[in-house]
Amino acid sequence: MTKIERRHKKILEILSTIPLATIAELSETIGVSSETIRKDLKVLSEEKVIFQTHGGVALAQGRNVSQPFDYRMQINSQSKQKIGKKAVHLVEENDVILLENSTTSLALARELAKNKELLDSLTIVTSSFKIAAQLDDTFKETKTSCRLFFIGGWTNFGQHGTFGLHAIETLQSIHVTKAFLSGAAVDENLRLSGYNDEDVAFQKSAIVYSQQVILMIEKGKFPKSGFSNVGSIEDVDYIVTDIDLNDEYKRQLEAANVQLVDANVVEE
Repeated sequence: MTKIERRHKKILEILSTIPLATIAELSETIGVSSETIRKDLKVLSEEKVIFQTHGGVALAQGRNVSQPFDYRMQINSQSKQKIGKKAVHLVEENDVILLENSTTSLALARELAKNKELLDSLTIVTSSFKIAAQLDDTFKETKTSCRLFFIGGWTNFGQHGTFGLHAIETLQSIHVTKAFLSGAAVDENLRLSGYNDEDVAFQKSAIVYSQQVILMIEKGKFPKSGFSNVGSIEDVDYIVTDIDLNDEYKRQLEAANVQLVDANVVEE
């Protein structure tokens, strides 16, 4: 593989983890000049594997960029596991919790599976086939009495979940005590946004129809901005993250009455 081919491969890998990137970000991450990146992007654009916008560059899968679920499971897996281990402490007995269709939510489901007493008391609402399958495996192993409500809708086989108007209308008819959301991007003003219209619409409804909202977000998603706005930091009750936020951001969270849960702190 030539140097150019290695750079092209690296660019595509980066865009698989961060759906929208700037030339400056690619240049800094790969360690080459902006001019070199521009030449690489020109080639990749001509090959129709990426598209360039005024705000940056993304993989060419339409403007609603969304990588397959199985691929995303391999990205930042350790961060997601740490976040799942922390987020599970926010779940209380008899909660009705929403686990959206995300790889971080799957990490949380796997942590819940380790605590049968807690899991037995829960009602879990999800649109994720992967999470439903995890709970099915747990039932086979432990005979958990956890109740599962699966949100139906149009099926996205690549994402192993359901989406669309019917899914959102179903969500709006349910009372959820805690919604665990995995943010696609949080910008420097602590605004939550997304790249995929279906995900954004689902998260907006989850925020409105849930008693509490827990945002789970790992490194690489801050500070970033998606195309569509989901909400502001005031819409969130907890943030569970492994991002090393500075004191100013911590003050902003405190002022917004948002509790920060640091996934880097190991429980004794």
